[in-house]
Amino acid sequence: VAEHYIRIENLGYSCELFEKNKEVKLQHDIALREAEEWKMYLECNGLPNPGSVSEMNTYLFLWKLDKKTNYIDDNLPKTQEVLNLLNVLNSLIDNPLNNTRKQIDNWKEVRDDFREELQNRLDKSSFHLLRQLETNMTQVDLEMVTYLKECPYLTLCLWTLLKIPRAFNDSRPPPFVEFPQVGVTIQLPPRLTHTFLVVRALWLKYDHFSDLCPTWEAKPLPKEYMKNLNDIINEEWQEKQKIKQEQEAEDAARLEKMKKKTKKRYYQPPPEVTEAGTQSDFTAPVAVEGTDNKPTEIVPESTDLLSIKTKQEEPPPPEPVADKPQEPRKKPSEIMEERELLRISELRNHLQVIVEPGELNMRRYTVLGGVFHLDLLEQPPQPKILQDRTLLTVLEGEHKLQHIDYYEEYRVTLPDKDSTSDETDAETKATMESEQLKLVTINIALPESVLWFEPPTAVQWNREKKIWSTSNIHDPKFNEEKQVLSFKTGLMAPVGLATFRFVNLPYQTWELRPDWKGPPGGVFFSVTAATVIVEFIIRANQVCLNQLQNATSTALQDIVGTFYPPHQLMRRMRQGGIDLFPQHDAYLYVEGVTQKHYTAENHLYDCMALCSTTYNFSWSRWNLLAGRNNMVMQVREFIDRKRLPNYQMLHVTPLKAIIVDCTEVSQAFLHQGVEGMEFYPDLFMLVSKHASSSSKEKIAAIDQDLVQTVYQILHNTRVLSYS
Repeated sequence: VAEHYIRIENLGYSCELFEKNKEVKLQHDIALREAEEWKMYLECNGLPNPGSVSEMNTYLFLWKLDKKTNYIDDNLPKTQEVLNLLNVLNSLIDNPLNNTRKQIDNWKEVRDDFREELQNRLDKSSFHLLRQLETNMTQVDLEMVTYLKECPYLTLCLWTLLKIPRAFNDSRPPPFVEFPQVGVTIQLPPRLTHTFLVVRALWLKYDHFSDLCPTWEAKPLPKEYMKNLNDIINEEWQEKQKIKQEQEAEDAARLEKMKKKTKKRYYQPPPEVTEAGTQSDFTAPVAVEGTDNKPTEIVPESTDLLSIKTKQEEPPPPEPVADKPQEPRKKPSEIMEERELLRISELRNHLQVIVEPGELNMRRYTVLGGVFHLDLLEQPPQPKILQDRTLLTVLEGEHKLQHIDYYEEYRVTLPDKDSTSDETDAETKATMESEQLKLVTINIALPESVLWFEPPTAVQWNREKKIWSTSNIHDPKFNEEKQVLSFKTGLMAPVGLATFRFVNLPYQTWELRPDWKGPPGGVFFSVTAATVIVEFIIRANQVCLNQLQNATSTALQDIVGTFYPPHQLMRRMRQGGIDLFPQHDAYLYVEGVTQKHYTAENHLYDCMALCSTTYNFSWSRWNLLAGRNNMVMQVREFIDRKRLPNYQMLHVTPLKAIIVDCTEVSQAFLHQGVEGMEFYPDLFMLVSKHASSSSKEKIAAIDQDLVQTVYQILHNTRVLSYS
């Protein structure tokens, strides 16, 4: 009880301080965004403010009226301009600040409209190129013409055969199309050998599909997880006291009931006395006095002394039968623990997503390397030169790209497990080969702009359901030496390369300390993941990727050393193949981790961020097996780099924070605090008591932008839950 009253006073102060700091940071970010919008307005460059829905819609309307951008040379600069606007819009969506949910939905709607129009313009540009094959494309030989257009954000490749008369008995093999600029080869099936078609490989180095999937966003946490630690602890305390009072009331009621039951069993009412003259068989009773002249018993006159003695010697009534022993009642703490486990189970069921067969779960996987639009198109009608030197083109159908009607269903029935005859195996193999001949074979070299840690899975975009699907992907193979993914498909649709999101989780080690190499006021944060080693430098409201080790390629090296707002750096790292920022449902897909108490973990990150310029925090091997309500790390005060003290073991629970008498090399973890350790409800109060005077001054004068940026990095990496 005494600890609880200390906790109410001190923990309430800590939570109020952290909430106040977050509000100050929010107002500062809002002011910065308003300043950026004003600067954009003064530039007068003809571009809309991405945060203004009305301005973006006006820009989109004027863009649709512009016919020049239907041609590739004019479309590419416009595409770059639109992509820059979309990048700003994505930043607003990732970091909405104080904007409402309705405003965010409006931004997403505008973003989707821009993406649709952008893809529409790329298709129109391809269509206008194909309208004059001999003029716009490069002739490779007598029949084959190709086209190539490269820029930083897309690569467009076209291949087709001119309509030249062929021999009646032409027995050429099916076309094999190579696009080395995008690392794609396509083997067409035999039935398309004599079809005059166009093969397009449009590699977009951005992905405008994945965030449309229904499983893209994690399900929100219940409201109770949004409360601060002080409110959570007080509610649990009140709930525990309520359980205790209910048990005490139940005990009192049970005791009163037992008293009444016992009294009823042992109480015998006196014999009834009949009225005089009403019974003829008995005479009036007489009083028999004892030696002390006091009446001892009332007996009838006809009763002799022998009968009296017999009655006095009657055996006593039988003892009452004892009730069946009850099960031992649970303590309030045990009841609270059961309720907590039930809430954890309910939360787990709530966060799980259900996907249909073949659908890619975007909570588990991510699509990297952009999107490959691989299409089989009809050749548009070509212009004819008339005698007066005019060009005449006969248009058939809609004035846009027309896709070849190609779809093949892969039908192969696997033999039963019991039938193992050679004939059955041969028939199955022959059936598979004949069915595979109907399919298109596609080879894709993995883009070097992404770090690949495991072979990816080919997926296709389903426009109707808005999902990535593997339903039409057959016989996938991966050549690890050449880094080429091969598969067969009976449907031509946009292709993505999907891989496991959390391949670098759990972490092996991590460290947070002041940055002693750069200018004062910086924080160094390093994470040794399952494969890579990442170092961050945090300054004010920005963070940079300072170093990347053990990478499989040179990807992401272009952003090393550049400072970004946290949400922008997180997006760039995820797009590059390094996702060290698990959301609140990631523990469902990562094995071997213990999800820590969500509110207590966030509160501890607040404390660590506030002390990040004065203390050195590091990973501990005891943390992983400590359980949900126990967070263990090493800590030491950072005063002089040349004279650093030894690490101490910090043990934090939702109820307290103590320095325990234990080290990394101890044989077992000890929960007992060091000698003289008092009770502290959180790390901030512990540091406030034991820190040196110089450290206290630094903590009091720390930049709140830096504190909140450090907190965002810790909150998004969640090093305590995944190490």
